[in-house]
Amino acid sequence: MTKIGSALLLAVMLSAAVILQGQVKQDGSVIYSDKKVALVIGNSDYPFAPLRNPVHDAEDIASLLTAKGFEVLHYTDISGIDDMKRAVREFGRRLQGGELGLFYFAGHGIQIQGINYLIPTHAEINFEEEVEYEALDVGFVLAQMEAARNQMNIVILDACRNNPFMRSFRSAGRGLAGMVAPTGTLVAYATAPGSVASDGHGRNGLYTEQLLEQIRVPGLKIEEVFKNVRTEVLARSNGQQVPWESSSLIGDFYFTMPDELAEESPVMYTPKTDPQTAREPAPASETAFWRASGDLFWFELDGTSIEKELDYQWSGNNRDLVVRHKLTGESYVLQDFAQLKDSQWRPAVKIEGRSAGLTAGTPEDPVVLWRATKDGYWLYYNGADISNETTNEWKMENLIVKHPRSGQSFLLRNFNRNTDNEVRPAEIILPRRERNNLVNVVWKADQQGYTFYINGSNVTASTRSSREGNDLKVVYRPRNASFLLKDYWQSLDNTWRQAIPLF
Repeated sequence: MTKIGSALLLAVMLSAAVILQGQVKQDGSVIYSDKKVALVIGNSDYPFAPLRNPVHDAEDIASLLTAKGFEVLHYTDISGIDDMKRAVREFGRRLQGGELGLFYFAGHGIQIQGINYLIPTHAEINFEEEVEYEALDVGFVLAQMEAARNQMNIVILDACRNNPFMRSFRSAGRGLAGMVAPTGTLVAYATAPGSVASDGHGRNGLYTEQLLEQIRVPGLKIEEVFKNVRTEVLARSNGQQVPWESSSLIGDFYFTMPDELAEESPVMYTPKTDPQTAREPAPASETAFWRASGDLFWFELDGTSIEKELDYQWSGNNRDLVVRHKLTGESYVLQDFAQLKDSQWRPAVKIEGRSAGLTAGTPEDPVVLWRATKDGYWLYYNGADISNETTNEWKMENLIVKHPRSGQSFLLRNFNRNTDNEVRPAEIILPRRERNNLVNVVWKADQQGYTFYINGSNVTASTRSSREGNDLKVVYRPRNASFLLKDYWQSLDNTWRQAIPLF
């Protein structure tokens, strides 16, 4: 199921493969919304009191929320208050008109006279009076969320560690202070107000470790997620750490929808009787069908739902919708889409030959990313999760992944050393005559600089760059090939993006 917007979004997005998320309104209806926005921050590199896990905690939370359909703004080791406020303001801007906002922070947090502050890594705090100027008031985050007027907000603070300034402050308390959640908001703490939480000894802190597990469980309402987290943390800490929440939520929300809501009941195909369906071009076969309701559409090819594998745009007449399969390059027209929102199945019209600059069956400039844990791997092709459609075999320490439907193969290098759930570019296995082609050219950036990959290889050291207004021009020196990193200065969030060739 895919939501139609007024314009085509040409962005690489990692979306959940088979599980839907949504909010259940008071009347029992479920909102399946693409407009879920999260700001995730993890600060570990404190010179005065370094922490082991927050950067890893934030990375794993950001990855999981991305897989659950959130638009994620992800930052690590933010050094100053201005940068933290800038991130929160951008978060508030993107929340406008959305359904759900989520803020997650892992790092040092303190309370001063009942006000909670989140500490940047290089905050210059010598006296208690300086905190409000050097640290982020959690109330600033709540104000941005409230101003967005979205339906539901979630604030998660894994920041209840020991106050590193305790000895020099007069009125600082242990841990964080309790807050009353505004209407439609849930505020979750790693431990009860006035208490402190453990930083943990593994990759994740104890609280976030359990939160990651419970978010993945199908059918848990959000209150049940945090209740289960509390139960597990309490048991594993021998009663020393008790997570706590303040909630004024209205309606229910599921990170992972229950099985009975995950898919709609099947609807039988009903032929369209309107005589307009007989006009040219005729349907290529009776194996591609679509239906629409409101702003949503469904598309089946050979009995398989493939909405998440499609790009789409309005045709010139603003009546038909043109969709393109990311894996095969095949394009179809959904005729009279703008008027036909009655949930009736109709045949899709296949566009033969060349369409919109693409030859059917030959995808152009794909972006292929992968990630893995010890339990398996995920492979994303232009944002679509195709993992369940692949086979694999070992080649030395690498894993070769084959996608039979498209006939393409990919190399996941040093697989066993990269089962850390990090997203990485894959190598597209090309025919010998095409091995010099510059394909799968992607980049990501943070405050320290950019990382640049060509077909699975990190070639950052072989590039030079120059600023082009709001963009960055990167030249791959061995081939003298130039690429544009679009909107570079607004994209310092460590998210992989496609580079635009300039040659």
